[in-house]
Amino acid sequence: MLAPPRPRPVLDRPPPAFYTIHRDHNSAFTMKLSEDTKTSIVGFKTFDSAYFVGQMLETNYNSEREWPNTDATSGKIYMPRAHSDLNLSLLVIHEWDFEDLKLYCTSNLLDMISVDEITSGDGNFSFSGDRYSFEAPTEFYQDRFNQILALEQ
Repeated sequence: MLAPPRPRPVLDRPPPAFYTIHRDHNSAFTMKLSEDTKTSIVGFKTFDSAYFVGQMLETNYNSEREWPNTDATSGKIYMPRAHSDLNLSLLVIHEWDFEDLKLYCTSNLLDMISVDEITSGDGNFSFSGDRYSFEAPTEFYQDRFNQILALEQ
């Protein structure tokens, strides 16, 4: 006689983390993949990937005195390769759980690009991952706009 399968323990795992790059609290690394998409915050699945891209962003800023722009017709961003020992001095990496990042995006009318992997080839880097679009009821946005207006007064 066969015994029933043993139940698997339910693990209390924290939600998956995302990492975003910020210059300050109100300015995050965003991209616009095409003319007809909303601006998206870029969320990285690993701290190392976020830090790596942060190094390239800072290298671009230090040499050009401006942040790189996204080519909205191709969805590409052009940044110089950074030295691997560069410490971030202008940017910080924030860690989020998905629900908090989703609320941040929704509150700021942003979509999200999830970078799962960065691959290198022919001197270029490619990001692979998913794109998320967030929406909320009209009342949510009315409240949010009222909050923003109250901050300006």
